[in-house]
Amino acid sequence: MLALIAAVVAMVAPALAGMTRRSNETTAQQQEKTINAAIFGDPASGRFGFVGDVGRLPTSLGELVSAGSLPAFHTTDGATPHIGNIGYGWNGPYLSGFFSNADIVTDPWGQAFSYSGTGGTAGQVTSGGADGAVGNTDDITFPIYAPATTGTVFITVVANGIANAFGTAAKVYYPVNGEQAVTTTQKFDPNNPNETFDGFAFTGVAPGVRIAVASHTDNGGSCGGGGCCTTSRTVPINVIAGRTNVVEIQIKTGSQVKVTGNYTCTIPD
Repeated sequence: MLALIAAVVAMVAPALAGMTRRSNETTAQQQEKTINAAIFGDPASGRFGFVGDVGRLPTSLGELVSAGSLPAFHTTDGATPHIGNIGYGWNGPYLSGFFSNADIVTDPWGQAFSYSGTGGTAGQVTSGGADGAVGNTDDITFPIYAPATTGTVFITVVANGIANAFGTAAKVYYPVNGEQAVTTTQKFDPNNPNETFDGFAFTGVAPGVRIAVASHTDNGGSCGGGGCCTTSRTVPINVIAGRTNVVEIQIKTGSQVKVTGNYTCTIPD
């Protein structure tokens, strides 16, 4: 009888071990997907996670649970509202669902997930698998390839029907370490009246709802009063990581709009 039981156990044990391994692998993959959603959100649903709020990858998975030195989510800098009333800063904890915040950063084999916010694997989460060692064939990684963390914004400013006219400008507001920042204003060189202009390109913009400000500054007082005047428009844009986000902003102004000319006005930053 004992021999029979031993024989049955010998036959069943590998199958049970295989089922346990597959269950653990599935659980690890679910955890990694949950962590990925905490980092990047769900752009299709208008949620951008930690990256969207802070403007960078977390330096460690611990930043998904605790803010550390990051500023809390806010829509004003002191008494000054953010452009477009957009909020920036830590808005966590970002980990939630079927796993506790503590358990989710530990894989089913009791090992901490491997993660880095920099380098060639930035943004990927890896379990070492059953052997606990990262870097061999039983690793479980999500996503398979290092994810894009920023997008490109290409803006065309159309002033009174003229695309990227002389005197147009554009800039984009986005978060850097949880605080509002702004790109350097792109514009014609006022010292080069023959310069052609094909648009405004901004690279390295953190994904999320960002604010673009487009403007046209009159070239020499035709708006009345003998001085320069600027007409601007503020537009929210959805920036998706890894994509070129193309935006056209229409501006109607009573000012004179030219393709080229001698520039005598200063475009405000």
